[in-house]
Amino acid sequence: MILIGSLGMGFRYRNEFTGRIQALRMLRTILVLLEGEVRYGRDTLAECCGHISVRMKGDCKSAFALVAERMRQNSGENFESIFRDCVEPVLKSMPLKPEDREEFFRFMGSYGCADSSLQLRLLEQSREQLETKAGELAAGNNERCRMAVSLGCMGGLLIILVLW
Repeated sequence: MILIGSLGMGFRYRNEFTGRIQALRMLRTILVLLEGEVRYGRDTLAECCGHISVRMKGDCKSAFALVAERMRQNSGENFESIFRDCVEPVLKSMPLKPEDREEFFRFMGSYGCADSSLQLRLLEQSREQLETKAGELAAGNNERCRMAVSLGCMGGLLIILVLW
């Protein structure tokens, strides 16, 4: 039981390593979709959220649909607060670090500017930062995953030997 439990911990850490990379890539995809909608659809970010919700799955789909719905209601709230309120709970459920979430939300500093080129530049910068971070993590991910599982197994064996 000790060996199985410690091996399970190793697998848990392995899943955390790969989960963060997958979550960063998902955020990158969302930013690419927003970029495309702003660049080619010439829509506002609020309208883009409605278009993107059709293409997304799961919690992200409902979060972006909620952003679009709340913006259509025109309750007087600004886009940034609505977007954070709707999307942040979804991001908190992902294996992301706080700096990853802040990098994703950085593009909203341009909302309210009449210049769509500024919005596009900030979207591109956020996307590039997330791509860089995911690339850095993916570069050593196989070794870290093997090490986590191996250390879990060896730790369990060590505990068994000590208890024997």
